[in-house]
Amino acid sequence: MDKAKIYYPLDQLSYQLVLFFLIANTLLSIISINSMKADLRVGIEVMITIAVSLAGFLIAIRLQHYTPHWDLYTVILGVLQLGRIVILPGFHSNNARMLVQILLIVTAVYLSAAAWISHNHQRQRIEYINKTWSARKGGGLDNA
Repeated sequence: MDKAKIYYPLDQLSYQLVLFFLIANTLLSIISINSMKADLRVGIEVMITIAVSLAGFLIAIRLQHYTPHWDLYTVILGVLQLGRIVILPGFHSNNARMLVQILLIVTAVYLSAAAWISHNHQRQRIEYINKTWSARKGGGLDNA
């Protein structure tokens, strides 16, 4: 198999993991909002969900195209998801609290896995490009 075909296509696995994160985050939001009393906290939860979803879509596209440093932003979003466990415990009814916490952990794991996979794919891709360029032109991306 040609190595160029391996290193130049879009990073579909990281993209799909972030899409799974978005699906789980939507489910989390529905459960979370349904278990809250109708007050200001519902509005805060909706605003957090919108911001996290927008960030998730942007991260998915950037990871798919091997954009540098977006794996770090993915980890930051995952840490923020874990931080929501600390911030939101009193907002939900007792029945939904455990499910919300499990979904927050699952979404953080999806993001962490996507970041790790994307980082490895980026590193392998840059190594291949550097090796190919140095063999052809006497320098790689680091020497350009």
